[in-house]
Amino acid sequence: MSKALRMIFSLIMAAAVISVLPVLTGCRQSDLSGKAKTVSKETIKIGISVPLTGQIAMLGEGMKNAGLMAKAHISKNFKKLKYNYEFIFEDDQFDPKKAAAVAKKLITVDRVSAIISGEGPTAMVMGPIADKKNVIHFGITADPAAAKGDLNFLHWSPLAQQNFVFLQELKSRGYKSVGFFTNISSEVWVAIADDLKKQIKDAGIAITSDQSFESGEKDFRTLIARAKQSPTEIYILLTYSPELDIIVKQLRTAGINAPVTSIESFEFASEMLLLEGQWYVCGGNPSRDFVAEYKQRYGRYPPILSPNVYDMVNLIITAAENAESSSVPTPGQIASAMKKIDNFSGVLGKLVVRDDGIVWSRAGVKVIKDGEPALLHYYD
Repeated sequence: MSKALRMIFSLIMAAAVISVLPVLTGCRQSDLSGKAKTVSKETIKIGISVPLTGQIAMLGEGMKNAGLMAKAHISKNFKKLKYNYEFIFEDDQFDPKKAAAVAKKLITVDRVSAIISGEGPTAMVMGPIADKKNVIHFGITADPAAAKGDLNFLHWSPLAQQNFVFLQELKSRGYKSVGFFTNISSEVWVAIADDLKKQIKDAGIAITSDQSFESGEKDFRTLIARAKQSPTEIYILLTYSPELDIIVKQLRTAGINAPVTSIESFEFASEMLLLEGQWYVCGGNPSRDFVAEYKQRYGRYPPILSPNVYDMVNLIITAAENAESSSVPTPGQIASAMKKIDNFSGVLGKLVVRDDGIVWSRAGVKVIKDGEPALLHYYD
């Protein structure tokens, strides 16, 4: 072999050795200056779909804020991470059709591993879409149907638990008659009402008035006139705002000063001072530290659903970091790890992820005090 050929062969072998070194070292390479640099971690994407416009945009902003808080706290809550996490926020306007389009966009365009969504109507639409595409979905609703499917989860006090607590409080206060105003446009309110009515009747409490309406109703005077025909000690209002606020105002205008109560809905009110001093039952009593930091950052009490979003982000990251996988875990592997989480310290207390995908948390009796929700007590 000539001297020139030997030199060319030597150069080729040297180049081959250099190209193999990064593979052998696994995670570090050298740049031209000779300084070592770290290969970037893989990224797991989480989509958060909330109503940023529309009639409950205030709640959507709270959910987004909580997601941003969770993102800001990642380095504090997790000392060492295998992966990076990217958050993609979308506006579903609390509209099921819009929510379906958002879910498809997050899955097919953004390639997320998990989707967090809000209340019943949107959660019920997004869940089946995500499950079909093998993407995790985390909703916030009392209806256990939202957790149907191996990749579907929900983070809220179960309907049966909330209704149990409500009935205990109703009996402890000695009420003998109740009236209902129920928004039948929502499957969640209908499910709560149907179960609660059965329990109330079984307890021997009379339902003296049962009025129903659809979302968008603004004039409740006819329904109130019907309700007024039968003496009622307390009215149960199951709806979102703005209908909730309108009903309360029109009840008072009609001269009905009986107390009002609810399951969940008071925390959807646009004007909480309308409900000052009224008790109700709701899941999700956030920790003092969470409330204090939220107020410091955003200047108001955290709206309903926002602490749930904070917890859900941390549950997803915990599951992803603990998933049994030699590479970036699949949504299925993350879901399997999620169902092994027990006694998780969340801002809503100690959380348990059940086998059916429901993240159990306590429902409590609350009261509106100084325009804000305040916990009175628990029954369990």
